[in-house]
Amino acid sequence: MQAVSVRPQRCPAASCGDSRRTKGALGENWLAVVSFLETCEAHAGDSSSLAAACTHLARILGDEAAWREALLEQQRRACGGCLRFEGTWRRSYLCVHRQGCPGRGAAKPRWSARWALQPSLPKASWAEVLQRRKWLEGEVPILSPEKPYLLDAKALLPQYFAAWPGAWQLPRLRRRFARRRFSVALPGAGEVFRMELCHFLRYASSGAGAGDALPPRWDAEPLYLFDPLPPMALRPLRQLRLCAQPDLAREVPSLAERVAEVTRGWLLIGGSGSGSRFHTDAFGCGAWNVTLLGAKRWAMYPPGARPPGVLDLGPERFAAPAPIFWFSEVLPQLRKDQLPLELVTKAGDVLYIPPGWWHCVLNLSPSVAFTRNVAYGCRAAPGVCSALAARGDASSKVAVEAVRGFVWRQHCEENGVGVSMGEGLFHGKKHENHG
Repeated sequence: MQAVSVRPQRCPAASCGDSRRTKGALGENWLAVVSFLETCEAHAGDSSSLAAACTHLARILGDEAAWREALLEQQRRACGGCLRFEGTWRRSYLCVHRQGCPGRGAAKPRWSARWALQPSLPKASWAEVLQRRKWLEGEVPILSPEKPYLLDAKALLPQYFAAWPGAWQLPRLRRRFARRRFSVALPGAGEVFRMELCHFLRYASSGAGAGDALPPRWDAEPLYLFDPLPPMALRPLRQLRLCAQPDLAREVPSLAERVAEVTRGWLLIGGSGSGSRFHTDAFGCGAWNVTLLGAKRWAMYPPGARPPGVLDLGPERFAAPAPIFWFSEVLPQLRKDQLPLELVTKAGDVLYIPPGWWHCVLNLSPSVAFTRNVAYGCRAAPGVCSALAARGDASSKVAVEAVRGFVWRQHCEENGVGVSMGEGLFHGKKHENHG
C-alpha cells in the first residue's frame, strides 16, 4: 500500500513534507537572504551577529526544517547527484553554493525522549498472539505463519550475516563503505536520494544528544537508508530457513519474477527517531526483519484492524502519521481495547510479521537491520492473489494462475490425489465459482 504524509498541527511544515507552508513562512526573499549570507559568512561571526540583530533573520537562520526542504528541492531539480550532510541542514545547503562551510546555526529545539524507552502495557491477549522463542541450531522456528514471531537468534546470526556483530558496528561500516552511495528515503513522500555512507552516518548521528533517543523536533521524520541493492558483504550469506512451509514468493517462478522488487531484501540504517509509518507489506506478503544493531520499537495490528490515526484514502492508499508523532501523540490517547501489539527488538532478534499485519517501527537508537518479504504456506495464497488481481497487469494475471496451480498441486500431494485429476477438478470448480 502507498502511504502519504499526514502533518500534525504542532509539527514543523518542512519536517512533514509540506514545502508550501515552509516557503510562506520564510517569505519571498529566501534566496536573497541566502545570497547575502554567502557574502557575510566570509567573515567569522557575521551570521551570529546578524541573527542577534534581527528576530526574523534569527528564525530563518535557525529554521532547519526550511533549510532541509530547500536542499532536498534543489536535489530534486538536479535529478541526480549525491546528497551531502555537513552537520546541519543550513551548513549543507550553503556548502553546495560555496567551497567553505559556514559555522553552526541557532540552537535546535528537541523532542523529549523519555516516552520512547517505555512501551505501553499491551492487552493480555497479545501475550498469546506473539510467539516468543529462541532459534536453535537445526530448528525451524515458525510453525504457524499466520502468527507473529519474535526470535532470539544471537547464536545463529553469524551463520547468516558475515562477521556479526563486530562487522556491523557503525565505525566498521564507515571505514569499509564510507564513499559507497546508498539509497536514502524521505518517508511519507515516496522520494529516494543517493547519499555516501559517510555523510549519511554523520547525519544520523547528529540528531540525538546525550541521553536523548530522538532527533531534533525540526527533523521530525528523519531520512532513512533503505537500499534494495547493498554490497554483497551487507546481504545475508544464505537464505534464512524460518518456516518449513514453502515460500510462495520463491517457489512459484512467475510470482517470484513479479514480486522480485520486494522479495530481494533491503538493508536498513537509521538514526534515533527514524523509522517506517504504519503500512502492510506489498503483494499480500509477510516479512522478516533482523535487527543487527541498535533497538527498534514496534506497534502492530492484525489484518482488518486499521490502526488509530491511519486514514483510508481508497484502494491501496492510506495516510499515516510519522512514527514519532504516532508513538508520542496518538498512542497515549488510546483506550485499552485500542492498544497495539507492542514490542522492542534488539541486536540479534528476528521479528516475523505475518501477511496483512499493520506495523510501524521507530528506531530508539542508531540501528542497522535487514528485511525481506516472504509468503509462507498455501494460506498466504488468497492474499497474494487478491493483491495481484488488484494490479490488473498481464504479469500479475499470469502469477495468479501460477499460484493457484501451485496451491492445488500441493493439496493433491498432501491428499494423495493425482495431479492430472486434481487439475481437472480445480479448473472445473473455478469455472463453477466464477460462471
